[in-house]
Amino acid sequence: MRTKLYFITVAATFFLFFSCNLLEDELTGSVAERLEGRWQCDETATEFKAALDFYEVNIYIHPIDDDQILIENFYDLSTLSSPIDVVATVDGMNIIIHEQDTDDGFTIYGNGVVASNYNKINWTYFANDGSGIWDEVTAIYTRIE
Repeated sequence: MRTKLYFITVAATFFLFFSCNLLEDELTGSVAERLEGRWQCDETATEFKAALDFYEVNIYIHPIDDDQILIENFYDLSTLSSPIDVVATVDGMNIIIHEQDTDDGFTIYGNGVVASNYNKINWTYFANDGSGIWDEVTAIYTRIE
């Protein structure tokens, strides 16, 4: 009986040790680093776009500030010949897009909340094409890879 109890204790300790190490390996890196990759955007807008729009975006770490990310094709503004990036600040599980002008004349601002598994971002943002009319947008980013 003691042998079985000893074996179970050793096996449980071994399992817990390696499970914790695997979990720690999965959670290394900053939130911004964990957001890098391709995302599918499911977007609903009120003014300038179709009521429902789907497209892809890419998220990269900002080359100068690792608390910031670059979101390529935000609001589906990029073209094949002209990628457009929006800069966002990562603060914990929140993403803040401070008001900024894109290369094609849009003004953008808003915020997002990252899901605890880092596979989804819920967004609320606003876009102005220069006309003075603000498009209110809600979107969900879902990780592709």
